[in-house]
Amino acid sequence: MRLVRNLSIKATLTVPVTVLALMLITAMSWETIMVYLPNDSRATTLDQANQMSDLLLTAAADEARERGFTVSYLYKLSTGQKDTGLLASIKEQRRAGDAALDSALGLTEQLARHGVDRASLTRHKESVMDARKRVDALRAKVDAASDTGAAPARQQWFNAATDLIFAAAQLRLAAFSPKGDAEIAAYSNNMIKQALWLVSEYAGRERAALAPVIAAKQPLSAAQRAQLSGYRNLVDQQLSYLHDTIQTVFSGDRISGSHGEEFTRAWDAVQQVFLGRFQKLRTKVYAAATSGNYPISGQQWLNESTEAINSLVRLSTVLSKDATLRVDRAKSLSSRTLSVAALLTAISVLAAVIPLGPIFHVPGRLRSLQKPAPPIHHENDRAL
Repeated sequence: MRLVRNLSIKATLTVPVTVLALMLITAMSWETIMVYLPNDSRATTLDQANQMSDLLLTAAADEARERGFTVSYLYKLSTGQKDTGLLASIKEQRRAGDAALDSALGLTEQLARHGVDRASLTRHKESVMDARKRVDALRAKVDAASDTGAAPARQQWFNAATDLIFAAAQLRLAAFSPKGDAEIAAYSNNMIKQALWLVSEYAGRERAALAPVIAAKQPLSAAQRAQLSGYRNLVDQQLSYLHDTIQTVFSGDRISGSHGEEFTRAWDAVQQVFLGRFQKLRTKVYAAATSGNYPISGQQWLNESTEAINSLVRLSTVLSKDATLRVDRAKSLSSRTLSVAALLTAISVLAAVIPLGPIFHVPGRLRSLQKPAPPIHHENDRAL
């Protein structure tokens, strides 16, 4: 306390203010670097990804119209009709689709700079460009077909145009790849595990529908085949999505903790069991569906289909473990961030409160300076 009283009035006033200012600057700088800048960067990334998504959806709509118009145009050519008006509409849709697609592709580099997985973006962009080259080659043949008579097959054109649309759709999804443990955990539950559930659910419906039919050696009716085909189309779509997304977001080296190898084994099992052995069995079953001479019994079908579906369940279980670890890590990071913020706040409060005592003494010290000096009793006495 004596040390504080011995400080000059200037120091008594300026030191606390300086310390408090430094603490506030430290707290604000830490908060800016650790909280605001990452949030701003992520918001910028999502804004650019949203722009790309809108452009790719616009391009897809134009490309879908071009696909349909071109199929119709090729049919007319096959019957000897030359519809120049339809060809002009095709070219108009083509220009609009290409303009939107070019603008979207131009955003990939900006997204990569803001933290989106560059390797994933590059791979999907190259897939789009390869698909576009094939479409452009067929477009040139379509444009010249009325003169050369060498038009591409309608199915060939349809497949190439569809490949381009789907490749762009995969690029659109890659732009929204999750970043950080919390986002990946949410993505895993909302998208990946949902897709796995849809595959297992509709494969389960197929299992239930075919088991009594196979056991009774009954042929499948047209209505039954249509229903089962609908189930399988949904399964195939979700499996295609899973294959691409897992390669991007949930590759083995990005799974948390010790679950990387477990994930790799589970994913390999899905490919070997569900997409391998069970798919071959399904092909044989459907080949015999018109005659009823199935190569297996109803019980064997139940056993094989159940084992295949269980491979999906095991993969979902591994992803659940990964999501749990990621949520725990996100909570731990959030707790540490909150603790540091609370500590900096407490220190700032102390830096503001502790100097109040010495500062309250300043008025008294000023008043003491206003007291008259004691009289000088002797000529040689200079002491005050």
